[in-house]
Amino acid sequence: MNHKKIIALTAVISMLTFSGCSSAQESAESTDAADISVTAEVTADTSSETEAEEEAAAETTAETTAETTAETTAETASETEETSVETASESKAAPASGLSAEEAYSAKNGESWTNELMTSTSSWDKGNIVFKCSASEGEDIVTTIEMSVYNNKMYMDTQIPGLMSMTMIIDGEKGYLIDKPSKTYAIDTETEYDADSEVESVVDTTADYSSFTEDGIENIDGTDYIYEKFVSEEGAVVFYYTPDSKLCKMGTEGEIADFTIDLLEEPDESCFVIPDDYTEISMEDMSMKMMAGLFSAMEEASEGE
Repeated sequence: MNHKKIIALTAVISMLTFSGCSSAQESAESTDAADISVTAEVTADTSSETEAEEEAAAETTAETTAETTAETTAETASETEETSVETASESKAAPASGLSAEEAYSAKNGESWTNELMTSTSSWDKGNIVFKCSASEGEDIVTTIEMSVYNNKMYMDTQIPGLMSMTMIIDGEKGYLIDKPSKTYAIDTETEYDADSEVESVVDTTADYSSFTEDGIENIDGTDYIYEKFVSEEGAVVFYYTPDSKLCKMGTEGEIADFTIDLLEEPDESCFVIPDDYTEISMEDMSMKMMAGLFSAMEEASEGE
């Protein structure tokens, strides 16, 4: 119940109660002050009138209290019902997970989320930019690539279970190839590397994403995503977002892969450091090791078929 109505109801009841007590006390004092010579009949009449007045006052108090309580209860019940209806309506309109794809697409109002993301990415200077991509090739083969960039350093890890495991680190203009299974690494002294160029090989953050060719809502595996499609001379690329504008997929040439870009507030340079227990080998040995591993995996896959 509303606290203001409780205070008002209490005040009304108190005023009526004290008013009834005051009337009874005044009547009693008036009776005690009467002339002793008044006859018993007059006294009886006076007492009768006093009792009638007290009964009338009591009835008035009861009726007023009942009316006030009933009105307050009705108003409180009405407010409770309205609040319940509003809460239920809000709960239905806004899912627990936030905006629906339709609501987010409407609120987007033609703005390019891709342009905002790529602008932030290309000018980011606070910490690592982390790209994660996972694409399926057939039913069993899944390629996972993770790339992290900070200043002029880049880390890229490529994993194809059963086929390839390769990690590359760029520190300035120096490149390292790393084989995690054998805990070995090789330094590439012949190639000039540039971290920014490697990023652009994954996604062109400097392209013009201010205006898309098409946007809308697309359902993929039972989930609605908001997409933005861009077409250029190089081809078409489609970016897919969750209703909270989080990039989660990217499509090119009809293939859709899980894809995310995360901007870390705090720098994390641990991924650019080669562990102390890794052994350096030559680039030639590293190339032979990787090629041998690839051929072996392909043979095993062929025999399995």
